[in-house]
Amino acid sequence: MAFRECYVYIMLPNQYEQVTAGKFVLETNTRGENIGRFVYGIRICC
Repeated sequence: MAFRECYVYIMLPNQYEQVTAGKFVLETNTRGENIGRFVYGIRICC
């Protein structure tokens, strides 16, 4: 399964710095279909 990813940034109202909003991951499954996924948090387990 191939995938590509990029970070997504936003600029909040009345601010002059960009903030990382999350990461967009584009995957191609075994059938050749593209699946987009937006990861915006950190999962902490156990």
